[in-house]
Amino acid sequence: MEDGDPPLDKGISRVEVGTSGVDRSASPSSAHGEMEVGTPVQSLPASPSIPWGRLSIILSAPLAVMVAMINFAPLLPMLREELALSNAWAGALASATILSHTALQLPAGYLADRIGVKRSVELGAVVVALSTMASGLAPGIEALLVSRFVLGLGTATVFVSALTCVNLAVPPERRVVAQGFFGASANVGVLMVLLFSERVARWGGWRGVFLAEGIVILGIAWLFATRLRLDESRSRTAPASWRATLLDRPLYLLGLAHTLSYGVFTALSTWAAALLFEGYGIGLEWAGPLAALLPAASVTARSLGGALSVGRERQVIVVSTFATAAGVGLLAMGPGPHLVLLVLVVLGCSTSLPFGSIFSYVSYVSPQGASGRGFSLVNFVGNVGALLFPPMIGYALDATGSFGPGFGLVAAAALLGGAMVALWLPRVPSTPA
Repeated sequence: MEDGDPPLDKGISRVEVGTSGVDRSASPSSAHGEMEVGTPVQSLPASPSIPWGRLSIILSAPLAVMVAMINFAPLLPMLREELALSNAWAGALASATILSHTALQLPAGYLADRIGVKRSVELGAVVVALSTMASGLAPGIEALLVSRFVLGLGTATVFVSALTCVNLAVPPERRVVAQGFFGASANVGVLMVLLFSERVARWGGWRGVFLAEGIVILGIAWLFATRLRLDESRSRTAPASWRATLLDRPLYLLGLAHTLSYGVFTALSTWAAALLFEGYGIGLEWAGPLAALLPAASVTARSLGGALSVGRERQVIVVSTFATAAGVGLLAMGPGPHLVLLVLVVLGCSTSLPFGSIFSYVSYVSPQGASGRGFSLVNFVGNVGALLFPPMIGYALDATGSFGPGFGLVAAAALLGGAMVALWLPRVPSTPA
């Protein structure tokens, strides 16, 4: 039906245009209700498909970011032995990257809007690759810390810009699905590090692992530069202002939801193995693999969450947040050993299902649409939660000798935050940009 056609009335069979484009409604054949041969029958437009070729290139970015950020974790015993690191210095390796990654979220959004998201990913990926290789060549802890700090600058740039790439590359109706795969790709990077880093290190040591990863990430930068095609005209013709972004309350609510999903997931990932070992007496040889149920469930949930959330993004965000509050509350009460594993699987799902909804919703509630600054603000708030929740649980554990109080504080935060999101996040999104 053309834009100027009147709506079809009930009970009226109407064929407007034949092959010549002439109105046939008054012809003898149509007067008797017969359809002329050759008259085209118009059908409803098909739902737009996901451009899988472009999306597959974009999905390599979050995978590379997570591999680079946590690559040292399974190799920490080797690093500590060779560099004679204390526990404090070992913890500083993680903090150096997370701090710079979090601090650079907002500047990374500005850079993406300024030079374009594709070029921003390329630049950030080169920084990630070179700093990862520099880590493998570091002669001591000081040089290693510097390279890990610079790494966070690159990962922040890549992650925020790649998030924006998804919403520019994928039709609005399919963005939530694509963002779900984006989140799943990041957690696939986590699983790859946990499963393969130690095996690769048997051939080239921890330095060889870092050098190999840096080369692969340079390849990803090359893919973006030579194979990815994006129309960035929407983000460039109406650039976002910092004032508009920072005064956009729904973005803070989405950031809060991200804190209560990604932030809680980070805290649980940090303490799950210790909880099983210290709280339930499960040996270390089993505590680690059983704790991996959490990220394994997360990969599946982020992949499926996008498809399940189409048309109900807000409901998924709210329900998942309350489910997370309930699950962490159960952990605080100390469930039995079999139930605690089930709770970890459920929490892996509830903290990961809303990822696609949160970042597709940015285009709905932000006046700038697919703006790098909007994505950077949401991700910045979520990373603040990832910085606060793990030490909060650790401090409560030191003070009380039990995991219960720390998990109780996180559950209370999730419950309160979920209520805020349910009350104030806009219900009816505008047309996404």
